Amino acid sequence: MGSELTEEALFILEYLCRNRKFKPDRSLDSKHMKNHFRHKFDSGFNDAIKMLKNGSFIIEVKKKPVRYYAVLKYALPALRVQGIDVPIGKQRPL
Repeated sequence: MGSELTEEALFILEYLCRNRKFKPDRSLDSKHMKNHFRHKFDSGFNDAIKMLKNGSFIIEVKKKPVRYYAVLKYALPALRVQGIDVPIGKQRPL
């Protein structure tokens, strides 16, 4: 399921999951994501967003500017297939 995702798409998906953006009211601004994306990649942001939206990994919130959040039940398995571990919730030492 997640094997067809590009490195750029995995980067965006991981960024949303690590920042716990799983609900519409916790969505992340596309300008903020694009600025963070440019630190690692030169281009391909729009293609990666389109790929993630078509695969139902992220959902677009129709606001100005456009905001995105990750779909938990699709995003985490796709990241884990690629070997990227994203913890859910707080991890407390015993």
